[in-house]
Amino acid sequence: MQDKFGDFPSPIGGVLPTRSISGLGKKQKPWINREQVKKCQFLIENRSNTNDMEELNSRSLGKRIKYRSKLLKNLRQRFRKEYLGQLVQKRNEKRSRNLRIGESFSR
Repeated sequence: MQDKFGDFPSPIGGVLPTRSISGLGKKQKPWINREQVKKCQFLIENRSNTNDMEELNSRSLGKRIKYRSKLLKNLRQRFRKEYLGQLVQKRNEKRSRNLRIGESFSR
């Protein structure tokens, strides 16, 4: 009951290959080329039961993001208060008027 490729029909509705990929020599090429295998690897969905871990990671990631944004906000405010405040020149000093020749002044 072999077909023209030498494969046997499977009882579950497919064809069982009589050739194995691992049995091929280095010079022989398998019936699936490398480009098709690469494309198939992207189409196959990797499934795992890590939903709980993903949820935990997303929670801790959310907390971390909030913490970092709060920290950056506090650092900006502190920088503005401390360092930029020092750059502002205050005009609280009394202005002295220009002296003219012949005027006297005392200390």
